[in-house]
Amino acid sequence: MKKTGIAIILILLAIGAIGCSNSATNTPSASTTSAKSAAKQTVQVSGSCTIIENIQTKLEGNTTVAEGTARYEFTSGDMLGSSEVKVRRVFDDSAKKFVEIYEEGVFTGTIKGKEGTFNYRGPGYADGPQPSDAITNGGWGIRYEFVSGTGDLADISGFIQANMIPSLGKGSYTGDISFGE
Repeated sequence: MKKTGIAIILILLAIGAIGCSNSATNTPSASTTSAKSAAKQTVQVSGSCTIIENIQTKLEGNTTVAEGTARYEFTSGDMLGSSEVKVRRVFDDSAKKFVEIYEEGVFTGTIKGKEGTFNYRGPGYADGPQPSDAITNGGWGIRYEFVSGTGDLADISGFIQANMIPSLGKGSYTGDISFGE
């Protein structure tokens, strides 16, 4: 009976050892995890766009508020497609500077051949000697952050730095964008 009990214990230990070695092979290793991280691709992007704005301005005390929509058409560079944008800019007339620039929008198209959409938003900055120059004829810069995406752009992260000059109907952009998990 003692020999049978010892044999059963040895069999159970052997089964346990086999189970432990199988679970160890099913656990993701550091090399598997690094391979997943390596799937994330970071690229630099640059190019230009055309701008069509529908902006209404109004005076509120010492500030000029410009609100409306814009459409950016990306026809050259690493981004190809269009973007529908909500725009808000507030210029302090007495201080002769912008106190607020904000945009949010949706881009639809491709970035370096990856197709989809992404939502973005961003605060901006600008210089201008007077409201008409700064808001209507001047330009501004803005740094966009990605909120969400679809398709190949679902896991987009990084930033785009844009410089917009609506009076000339054009803008340019550069940025570092990552795709993947």
